Amino acid sequence: MLADEPTGNLDSQTAKEILELITELQQRLGGTVIIATHDASIAASAHNCLTIVDGRIHQGIPA
Repeated sequence: MLADEPTGNLDSQTAKEILELITELQQRLGGTVIIATHDASIAASAHNCLTIVDGRIHQGIPA
Protein backbone atom coordinates (compact mmCIF):
# COMPACT_ATOMS: atom_id res chain seq x y z
CA MET A 1 0.00 0.00 0.00
CA LEU A 2 1.28 3.46 -0.83
CA ALA A 3 -0.23 6.27 1.26
CA ASP A 4 0.68 9.89 0.54
CA GLU A 5 -0.09 12.02 3.62
CA PRO A 6 -2.99 9.76 4.70
CA THR A 7 -3.65 11.91 7.78
CA GLY A 8 -3.13 15.32 6.20
CA ASN A 9 -5.82 17.86 7.17
CA LEU A 10 -7.57 15.40 9.49
CA ASP A 11 -8.42 15.99 13.14
CA SER A 12 -6.28 14.01 15.59
CA GLN A 13 -8.95 11.38 16.38
CA THR A 14 -9.67 10.61 12.72
CA ALA A 15 -5.93 10.52 11.95
CA LYS A 16 -5.44 7.99 14.76
CA GLU A 17 -8.29 5.84 13.40
CA ILE A 18 -6.84 5.93 9.86
CA LEU A 19 -3.41 4.83 11.11
CA GLU A 20 -4.99 2.04 13.16
CA LEU A 21 -6.89 0.87 10.07
CA ILE A 22 -3.72 0.90 7.96
CA THR A 23 -1.88 -1.08 10.65
CA GLU A 24 -4.73 -3.59 10.95
CA LEU A 25 -4.84 -4.12 7.18
CA GLN A 26 -1.07 -4.62 7.00
CA GLN A 27 -1.12 -7.15 9.83
CA ARG A 28 -4.12 -9.03 8.46
CA LEU A 29 -3.15 -9.05 4.79
CA GLY A 30 0.64 -8.81 5.02
CA GLY A 31 2.68 -6.87 2.53
CA THR A 32 4.39 -3.53 2.82
CA VAL A 33 2.97 -0.11 3.65
CA ILE A 34 4.83 2.97 2.48
CA ILE A 35 3.66 6.25 4.00
CA ALA A 36 4.88 9.63 2.80
CA THR A 37 4.41 12.14 5.61
CA HIS A 38 5.68 15.38 7.09
CA ASP A 39 4.38 14.32 10.53
CA ALA A 40 7.33 13.25 12.69
CA SER A 41 5.08 11.32 15.10
CA ILE A 42 3.81 9.14 12.27
CA ALA A 43 7.35 8.60 10.97
CA ALA A 44 8.54 7.71 14.48
CA SER A 45 5.98 4.91 14.70
CA ALA A 46 7.29 3.19 11.56
CA HIS A 47 9.40 0.02 11.64
CA ASN A 48 11.77 1.57 9.14
CA CYS A 49 12.11 5.20 8.16
CA LEU A 50 13.86 6.96 5.30
CA THR A 51 14.04 10.75 5.17
CA ILE A 52 15.06 13.13 2.44
CA VAL A 53 17.08 16.12 3.62
CA ASP A 54 18.52 18.56 1.12
CA GLY A 55 17.96 16.04 -1.66
CA ARG A 56 19.79 13.20 0.13
CA ILE A 57 18.22 10.02 1.48
CA HIS A 58 18.98 9.15 5.12
CA GLN A 59 18.11 6.11 7.24
CA GLY A 60 16.02 7.06 10.29
CA ILE A 61 14.64 10.36 11.47
CA PRO A 62 17.21 13.18 11.64
CA ALA A 63 17.67 14.94 14.97
